[in-house]
Amino acid sequence: MMFMKKHDKPEEISLLVTEINKASVGRGLCSAGILVARRLNLKAGEIVEISGNKTTAGIFFPNSEDEGKQIIRMDSLVRLNAGTELGEIVKMKKARLKPARHVVIGPTSSKAQFQPRKIRDLLMNRPVIKGDNLVIIDMVHTESLADTKSDPDTMVLANWLPTINGIKRKRSFTLGEFRLVVLETTPEECIVQITPATKIEINETKIVPG
Repeated sequence: MMFMKKHDKPEEISLLVTEINKASVGRGLCSAGILVARRLNLKAGEIVEISGNKTTAGIFFPNSEDEGKQIIRMDSLVRLNAGTELGEIVKMKKARLKPARHVVIGPTSSKAQFQPRKIRDLLMNRPVIKGDNLVIIDMVHTESLADTKSDPDTMVLANWLPTINGIKRKRSFTLGEFRLVVLETTPEECIVQITPATKIEINETKIVPG
């Protein structure tokens, strides 16, 4: 099968957008057949540039399941960043990455609570471009009031949770999902990769619709 259209450049391929498997959702991954990887000289884990109505980056992995098919698998977040939908055509090529010196990100909700060091760890080595949506999945805590007389388990926590009118506060941990938007990058107008040297700035004063 020919993996190019007449208007494609030699280093890019037009592919039909399909859904990626559930295990790969939320990780910025995309996948296509081995012939696609060979055509673009791509290895597993390399960064690709995906262009629909917008341009974004994905972490590429070849798979044997789609051998001979002119498709690319990606989740809803990558599709959002590429400005495309299932069943549409996008162009893919190997990305020309630059290390990010500075990245500014903003939350999509005023209720989000951030730990900058943890955000850095979760975003390490991720390719981003201005306007990208990012999803962070992390442990978050919630607190509620509990009467220690009727709730003996709370006594264990009472040593390090302050009281309110004699009632202890109970803390629980759950998995939480936060969405962030890339507001600025340095260098600008290109795909950059977050590295240990990248300065990551969280602008919590600007709430960006996700």
